Amino acid sequence: MKSSSAVPLSLSLPLSARRYTGYEAMPFFEGLLPEDDVREAVARQFHVSAMRPMELIRVLGKDCAGDVVILEEGDSCDLPGEAAYVPLPNTLEEIVRYPYGAIAQLRAEYRLSLAGGQEKIALFHDDRAPLDKGWFAPLAGAPSSHIIKPQIADRFPLLASNEFICMEAARAMGFEVPETAIVLGEHPLFIVRRYDREMMEGSGDGALQVLRRVHQEDFCQAIGLTSGEKYEKQKTHHAQDMRQPKRVAAKILEELASSLEAAFEAAAIESARVGLADDAYDLTQRIVRSTAKRKGVMRKAADLLG
Repeated sequence: MKSSSAVPLSLSLPLSARRYTGYEAMPFFEGLLPEDDVREAVARQFHVSAMRPMELIRVLGKDCAGDVVILEEGDSCDLPGEAAYVPLPNTLEEIVRYPYGAIAQLRAEYRLSLAGGQEKIALFHDDRAPLDKGWFAPLAGAPSSHIIKPQIADRFPLLASNEFICMEAARAMGFEVPETAIVLGEHPLFIVRRYDREMMEGSGDGALQVLRRVHQEDFCQAIGLTSGEKYEKQKTHHAQDMRQPKRVAAKILEELASSLEAAFEAAAIESARVGLADDAYDLTQRIVRSTAKRKGVMRKAADLLG
């Protein structure tokens, strides 16, 4: 509190001399965890109740979204170097073939996980290597650099292609979006560079790049909503509430939604998952329901992008 550089962990938890209650702090920390079926699977994997998010975050909190690392008492807080990364040869090929199994194994061995309802994994990529090589698992709180999301037909058909196309469409329209790529195969992979990680100045010359974390939070965390309150099942005022923490971000969301809707006939964004940062992120078309029409929209979008 006395430091001039002190910043709040969340806009919903402003700097204060008093101690916040668990009820007040829960939305921020719960928002760092996977959601729904993915959370249930992770909880079973680590023998922790899915109803106890703070127990889960103790297991999975060493590489969270933003500039947050959650450590056990006695764990080292030293910034990790190159030795904190373990090479993962052929890891993309394994995820393409067996997404559930490969991600579960990585998560179990290296305690890696991410927020959201999709199956995904966060890994580190050596930028000196081509995209299909140079992947590492971060250890001891080392920051990851990319998020890998497999296209799994039984839950989110065409989602990898969907997100890649929407992100590239946003880029073509002039929005700032992170680097993205798609890896084709039995289960295509959508790969995106994390916007909450930056390369430190002077690093990467002949060695692995050194990353620093950039703090961010999503709108639910900023306005104190848990993941269970994120998706509006009836008329609520979430969009109005989002204007309070950051009016500029809300305006960007409106512009982005209208632009993508015009381009894709029915494109929308999951506004609660867009971070309070400069880049647009996690953009997907979500309204078109029928498989045939969805494929048609995806083809039209791909044609628009050339």
